[in-house]
Formats: sequence, structure tokens, C-alpha cells
Amino acid sequence: MEKEGLLIRRCPKCGAEVKNNDLYCINCGFKLPAFCNEEKEGIIPRKAGKLTKYMFYLGTALFAISLILFSIFVIIDKTEPDSLSEIIQNTPPISEQQWLNLKEQIEADTTGYYAFTGNKTIDVIFEEPLKNESEPYSINDPIPISVKITNRLPEDIPANEVKIKLTGDATMPYFFSGANEPFIPTLKGIDPSTGNENSESITIGPLQYVGKIVEGAKIVKMITGKYCYQVPLKIKAKLFYTPNKEYIGSNLHSGSNPPSPIKIINIQQEPIVFNLQGIGELKFSITIAKEARNSRGNISRINGALICEVGGGFMTDCESGTILPSMSDCFRYRDRLSKQVLTLSAEGAYPIECDNNGIVQISSDTYEGTINCAVKNISYKELGKISSDLTLTLDNFAYEEEISPSEIWINNPAKPCAHECSCTGGHCTCSEECIPIEGDVPGPFASGTTIARCGDGIIQQGETCLNCPSDVGC
Repeated sequence: MEKEGLLIRRCPKCGAEVKNNDLYCINCGFKLPAFCNEEKEGIIPRKAGKLTKYMFYLGTALFAISLILFSIFVIIDKTEPDSLSEIIQNTPPISEQQWLNLKEQIEADTTGYYAFTGNKTIDVIFEEPLKNESEPYSINDPIPISVKITNRLPEDIPANEVKIKLTGDATMPYFFSGANEPFIPTLKGIDPSTGNENSESITIGPLQYVGKIVEGAKIVKMITGKYCYQVPLKIKAKLFYTPNKEYIGSNLHSGSNPPSPIKIINIQQEPIVFNLQGIGELKFSITIAKEARNSRGNISRINGALICEVGGGFMTDCESGTILPSMSDCFRYRDRLSKQVLTLSAEGAYPIECDNNGIVQISSDTYEGTINCAVKNISYKELGKISSDLTLTLDNFAYEEEISPSEIWINNPAKPCAHECSCTGGHCTCSEECIPIEGDVPGPFASGTTIARCGDGIIQQGETCLNCPSDVGC
């Protein structure tokens, strides 16, 4: 129809249905426009059809948008017919042998990075021999104290990254003098292929005992100390970029952690979740644990709490090192409620974000801390490797540990003793009273031997008294 408006089948006034060629509405009597009497259906004049016209335009626009979106998805599906439908939504059917081959590949991809591990990054021990009870130091003797330091990492530790300090009585001015904090040079790492160590011997002191000891008595003193270091720890782990849970293998191996008392003990990974555009996100959580040790017994967990077993009973106070904010906090007093925090950073095939900027707090009760991380903007087109390397670095902390104590014996020897002898007529008569001799006993007489005084000289019993009027035996 040439005239402006939209085709209708109803009365413009009351909306009742009308027939072609009707002159009046049979419902309200309204005189129908002349153009409604034509062979075709009538039209609504422009004034009465604005709203309907706008609705028509809106519907047309929505239909066009729907058509465009449908075309995009059709193009995506035709370009990669198996990508979104099979990789994201369904598990591809594989045979039992294919699954066994895949499982073997998953396990092979989790081989540990570090060949030599353990619970010590740096090991410090007091060097032997320290004199024992049968061979004590004399009260006036200088006491040499030295330690052996071993770096158990495969990388060198630069100078000044390790500190050592004596503690306890060794630092008390009423007991000892001479203690100092020695300079620690660069510590060479172990041979990564053989595990051969490169240790440094460091002298502390010598110490001088300035306390009081009863004459003729001996005492034992425990020499104790601490060491503190700041070394970043790199953990080599795995992530599996797959939307299928059954294709996720072990994220950690026994060789994933370097030798250290601080370890990552668990990585819990989820499958990748994709959106309709084929962009995915992989979430995983990391649990970090600080090891506790007790030289007197074993360590276990009961209801999550750390328990140190001693004999037939239990104790909850396990020995453990301390995580400090920095090297400047070493050897300072910290109460049990002080926070122990470190920073975790992650590097992998994609950028990784962790909660709280990677800051992890280690619980003083469980010695553990957990942090959540996510890998975003993963393209479904880039899946393919069974596993991908993940490097986790623990940093921004110092670690303080105790040096296993060692004991030294110190004595205050009694002064040499002699008998007064009178030598006359070729005979030597000695009194039974023992008189201490001031100063050292002249050689060849050793301290503690039975000696006698004859005239101006000191002789051993049975020797000849040369200063007597005649030769006598004393």
C-alpha cells in the first residue's frame, strides 16, 4: 500500500476488528477512513502509529544483534570445531593404553629439581675438640671457640648474609670475656652433582673464664649460640594447564624444595575454568610449613596441633627456628605472639597473582601458612603440555636457629705440695704436714707428684738430697 502508516485489522478508535470495505465500525460506529475500504487491509495514520513504529525499529535492531552474535559463534565453532566443545566441556575419550601412557608422562614430568635436600639451609656446629672432664682447661687458659659453617644450597651465599653470636654464660661478663660476632665470608655451595660440601671454620673468641672456682675443683660450662641468615628459597614445582581434573598430576616432588627448614608442603590445583570466549582461569593454593624439631623425641600432629613426643608422654613445646622480618632483627628478644611472615612470589607460563600481595603468615601453633593464587587469561588454544614449570620464591625474611650446645670443663688446680725435711747424719726426716709451694714446681717435677724439700732445693722422694751434710735418701 502506498499510503503512510502500518497495516491494521482493527478500528482506530475502539480497537475492534473490522472487515475490508466496512464504512463504519460495527462496535462503536466510528466512521472508518476511506483507505480502509480498499481491497487490502487498512493502515493506521502516522499520528496513531508512532509507538508501534518505534517498536518495529527496536525489534529489527535486536534481531540484527542476535544474528551477528550467532554468526560469531558459528565462525568460532567452524574455525576450531573441537576446541570449545571437546577441550572445555567434555573429556576426550581415550583408550586404557592411552591413559596409561598419559599417566606415565604426568609422573615423569614431576621429577624433583634438587638432588640433595634436607632440613638445613645452613648448618653451624661447634668444632671439636673442646676439652672434657678428664682434660679440663685451667682457669687461666685461653679457651679457643670455633664453629664450622656449611652451606647446603647449590648456590653460593654472599658475605654478610650470615651472622653468629654466642649466647648464655659465654656472653656474661661475670663468667667470660672475649666473645665477639665474627665476620662470615662468602659460603660456597655444595657440588650439585655429588653433594660435596665446602665448609668454613670461623673463630669466635678466644674466651677467658673470669669467674671464681674453688681451689682444687672443676666445673662444666655449656657453650651456646645462635646463627641467623637471609637467603631466598626457590621451590621448583609444576602446574597442569588442563580443564580436566583427571589430567592433574603431582605438583610437588620430594626434590621440589631446596634444603631448608621452611618448605612448601602442598599445592592444591583446580582445573582451568573457561568462559565462552575461550579465556580461562586456573586457581591453586599453596601451604608453607616451618619445620619443628626436638632432639629428645619424635614429632607428630594430633588434630592439627604439633606434638613433640618424649618417651611415653607428649609435650607441645617443640623446638623450632624463628622467622624474622630482616637481618637487623637477629638475636633480639621476640615473644611467642610475634608474627612470623614471609613473601611468596610465583613465576610460570602466565602471570600469576597471589592474595595479599604474596604475604604469608606462619601460625605459631601449627607452624603453617596458606595462600591462594590464580593464573588468568589462559587461552584454550595454548593448552598442550602435560605440565608446566612453576617457580615459587620465598623471600623478605631472615631465619634464626640455635647452635647445638657444647660443654667445656674448667678447673682451678691445687698448688703443689711439699714436706719439710731435715737432713742430718745422712738421714732425711720429713714431717707429715703438707705445705703448699708458691709458684710452679721446678722441672723435672710435674704438678701433683710427691716431692720433698731438702735444704734450699726440692727433691722427689727417693732422690738424693745434695744440699744435706752428706748424701741421704729422702
